[in-house]
Amino acid sequence: MKLIVFLFFIGLAIFATFEIQSQKPLQGLEKEITGKINILEKENAALKAERDKLVTQLSQATREAENLRARFSSGEELNKAINEIRWQARKIGMEIQERVKDDQIGEGNRGIVTKENDKEQ
Repeated sequence: MKLIVFLFFIGLAIFATFEIQSQKPLQGLEKEITGKINILEKENAALKAERDKLVTQLSQATREAENLRARFSSGEELNKAINEIRWQARKIGMEIQERVKDDQIGEGNRGIVTKENDKEQ
């Protein structure tokens, strides 16, 4: 009986020593896992914020599309919109022509092709 009790305590001591030694790597692993969990929580929060932003943009685009459908439901409104776009295109075209004209002044021979003599001949 004494031998059994003695062996029990030796086994208990060995198990306790093993458990203490095995807890040291587990504590490092626990810190690593906790750090990864914190990172994932931050990423999750960022993704939720981005999702909310995209949902807001989608609802805004949907409202804008509905407004355009309502506006262009009649032929008269559609013609007004087309004329407005044409006017804007003309205005932009005139601005581009003015910029090009301003850039060309004083540059070279204005597109006339000339033949120059080679110095090697």
